[in-house]
Amino acid sequence: MKTVSFALIGDIHYPEHKLATSSVDIKDKGISSGIVSRIAPNKLKKVSDEITRQLTKNNSIRAVLLCGDLTSKGNIEGYRECLQYLRSVLNLSNKEFWQDKHLHVVPGNHDISRHSITAGTDIFKKFEGIRQAWLDIDRTEMQPDRVRVSDIEDPEKSKTRIFSVNSCVGCGEQRYLPESIRSELQALLESYSASSGADTAFDLVGEQLDTPVIDEEHISDISESIRELQKLSDIPVLLAHHGLLPQIIPRLQIYSELLNCGTVRFALTSLGRSIIYCHGHVHADPVEIISQPQHGPGKIIIISAPLLIDGFNVINLIFSEDGVALGCEVVPIRLEHGCIVEKDAIRIPLLTQRHIMPTKSILRDAFDATNSTAQRFKQISESLSSQGSDERLISNALLELEWMGLVEIDNRGEIPIHWQIRRIAP
Repeated sequence: MKTVSFALIGDIHYPEHKLATSSVDIKDKGISSGIVSRIAPNKLKKVSDEITRQLTKNNSIRAVLLCGDLTSKGNIEGYRECLQYLRSVLNLSNKEFWQDKHLHVVPGNHDISRHSITAGTDIFKKFEGIRQAWLDIDRTEMQPDRVRVSDIEDPEKSKTRIFSVNSCVGCGEQRYLPESIRSELQALLESYSASSGADTAFDLVGEQLDTPVIDEEHISDISESIRELQKLSDIPVLLAHHGLLPQIIPRLQIYSELLNCGTVRFALTSLGRSIIYCHGHVHADPVEIISQPQHGPGKIIIISAPLLIDGFNVINLIFSEDGVALGCEVVPIRLEHGCIVEKDAIRIPLLTQRHIMPTKSILRDAFDATNSTAQRFKQISESLSSQGSDERLISNALLELEWMGLVEIDNRGEIPIHWQIRRIAP
């Protein structure tokens, strides 16, 4: 089995979260702050240290995906400060370290400075400040005006194609007030902003002026690039700031969703293949699946990243030895009560119905050796070893059968000798 992994990092909002600490129920107000700091670690540092550890120790991680919202309310200095922080956490200055890894980043709605937007100008001009911030640390990954694509490739077997797409194209654009009352409303808003300050004014009307949208040309570019993938086992991975479905908690806000999310869903599902869609924005971590049966067996697996101070996701794409994409694992790594916790993986099969019955002889033999009563791995191994199959081939075959939904393996996280296998298909 082969694994291609990437780290999915959600909204950071560095200015307000850089000093956030784990919760402590302080009843004694006179206790030393030094003692409190020893039992209430900085949340951002705790999670960031785990990201650094994962990137250093986990050789299967081939990419880091940043969902945007590095800053808040368009604070460009906060954005630059966050980049300096990420430069250390992600070892961004080490070109040798990144030689075989990919970095993808997209704008978030909070990364846009509303003060830089002028009606009638280039709609992508408002992203120039954050693009330049990346260039200033010698990184070119922030490209808001186009779809950025990179491939993680096994030359003979399979390909993972990653897309960065800007879902904030319409964010921050000016609302055109009714002409009959435009001058009066404009004067009122300008007066309020002048007296209360830009941040307070933003809190009142700023978020309501967000109109998140993905450019139609970018949707077409992604669709065409996915069509060019030659194998169904080649996996497209899309990164955007906004999701394709409403968030779980009701959000009472104008334009709270991607304006053309229905178009994006239709475009992707009509391609008839499994697609991974990663995003942030909602500060929660659902994993959801969209399919439209009239378009065939394809599906969109939507993976949301939590706020960075709450943790991040490691996403594993699992391939068979001959390059067939078997499944996707979402491993939530969370900060709970000041401790890093790796939760059970969420497993989603990528195989479609056209793959579902085993065709390779080792798969057929392994399937035939199972039954509906739990068996030890040793029993199955001994029955197949006489046919010339070694334990590695047999264990890989059983794992592949599990992704097909044909067998179930208890104690999968242990070495195979501890496995118990049962057939769950006729």
